[in-house]
Amino acid sequence: MPREHQSTVTRRNSHLRIPATRRALVDHPTTLSSASISVLPEELRGHKVFSPALAQYVRDQFARASPGTKKQALKAFRLLWAFIGHEQINTRRIYRSWSDVDDGLLSRLIAWMSSAEDGPKLNSLTKATRYNLIRALFEWLKIDRNVLPESWVIRRNPWPLSYRQTKSRDVLSEAELGPILKAAVQDIQKTVARWDHARAIIKDPSIVVPPRDAKISAYKNPAVALKTLGTGFPEGLPSREDLKTRRKGLYHAFLHYPQFSYVSAIESLFPTPRLLVPFVVLIAQATLFNPDTVLQLRWSKIDEEHPVFGADRWRLRGDKPRAGRAQVRSFPAKVTDLTNPVALLRVLRTQTAAIRTGLPRELRDYVFVFRAESSAKPAGSFTGSGPSRGTWHRVLRRFISDYRLRPFTLANLRPTGSDLVDEMTEGNLTAQQTLLNHALPETTERYYRSHAAHERLQEKLAQAMAWRDRYARSGGAVDSRGKLGSRRAATPGYECFDPYDSPEPDQFSGRLCTAYGRCPACPLHALNTRSASSLARVTQLAARLEECSEVIAPQRWLSKWAPVQKAVRAHLLLFADETYAAARSLQLPPIPDIE
Repeated sequence: MPREHQSTVTRRNSHLRIPATRRALVDHPTTLSSASISVLPEELRGHKVFSPALAQYVRDQFARASPGTKKQALKAFRLLWAFIGHEQINTRRIYRSWSDVDDGLLSRLIAWMSSAEDGPKLNSLTKATRYNLIRALFEWLKIDRNVLPESWVIRRNPWPLSYRQTKSRDVLSEAELGPILKAAVQDIQKTVARWDHARAIIKDPSIVVPPRDAKISAYKNPAVALKTLGTGFPEGLPSREDLKTRRKGLYHAFLHYPQFSYVSAIESLFPTPRLLVPFVVLIAQATLFNPDTVLQLRWSKIDEEHPVFGADRWRLRGDKPRAGRAQVRSFPAKVTDLTNPVALLRVLRTQTAAIRTGLPRELRDYVFVFRAESSAKPAGSFTGSGPSRGTWHRVLRRFISDYRLRPFTLANLRPTGSDLVDEMTEGNLTAQQTLLNHALPETTERYYRSHAAHERLQEKLAQAMAWRDRYARSGGAVDSRGKLGSRRAATPGYECFDPYDSPEPDQFSGRLCTAYGRCPACPLHALNTRSASSLARVTQLAARLEECSEVIAPQRWLSKWAPVQKAVRAHLLLFADETYAAARSLQLPPIPDIE
């Protein structure tokens, strides 16, 4: 190269002020390979600078991501492409090489996304989510690929409070979940009975398969047609079109005889997409796996011997790429009820054995494989590798329609199970986090704490505040926080029908009653005469009244405490002898003085 031209190139690169690693990428853009452009949708392939980089980024960072995660990422990158197009139209800014990418790009992107006129019509949460995906791309370009200079400042989330707009996932009520599970069990019972009947027909030696050239009349008996379809094609079950050439008589029998059809025969022999729906629903509800994790469950990830409990339990390990670790559940191996995932898996393994031999190698390991009712691809699975993933949504809608259920998706079952655990554990976030296999409790709190769960927590807080108020106003005599007495009644041993509306003259409606010791004479009291602890508390109260009768002024005693003592003596007569015997063995802390 001539010296003058070399100095010109040097001055040009010096003017760009880019490090050597980045200069190499500018001079040799093929460092970011364009060989993987095909991983991008068509609308993201045409940009000379960003498309090769984005293709390599998607290939490297999203190789193990679920389809849903990839879909969200591509939405963010389409937004970036829209901004690049906006700049080209409105400011004539064109990115021909990495040297044209300045450090103000992301600031302009943020301003455009925030603009009410030109920017996208998105809420703050969606903007933050998509910007963070774009930001991760530029951080990868800067740190992992050295395409961007160290001086580049990549701004964090410009909408920091957007997480407050996050809504927890929809939860099914018990009134909605119950019919769904009941319908799933009923559907499976009918399907299993149908498969058992077909298996008996195939094993019946009295039913003879006609020759290939048999006429339509040879298949008038549905059992003959079913056995022919199940055993007469050792080279593989034919599609409806192939059946016309291979067994013409059977083909026309399915068309002309009203008592059976090709689809009903297929459903009697093999799982179809619609017949698999209740199996998926029950296993999803039992495991609480993510939807993609359930639909892509593999036999190689099912251990018939638990590492701790051995053959007594099966262990299911579901892949969740985003979490970086498997979701794990175990179930009893000897429970044969059809609500047990192990029983369901055994049925599926038997019924899908014949299907697997005709599947591509990459699909044979999936649990939920099926024989399509009518398709050019007669067998497949619910994964992206088989027939369209839309198959699952279509057959789920059919199941919902068949049983007139409230519309739902698999995404509703996981938070519903989480909400049930929240209710059973009284808001234990750690229990929910463990159940859902979340790395951070914030994820559980933000996405899986339902509106009902938040209301229950507010009720607990309000209850604790009311207990604290009662404790302070009673001078410590009424303590609802511990085991000293009932949480409702003001006197140990008693219960109260309405502690917020006491008839006592010194009490206030809407606040917990603090009339300690006066419950026996109150019309709202209740007493469990079969409880030994209640008897022990009533006995303690009788002793306190005896002690106080000698020190309280006679007029006050007669007006306030004498009716209480009379009621206590009457209550002691209501307990049986065996309750007295049980009460004598109890050692309870003393109750406070009456006054």
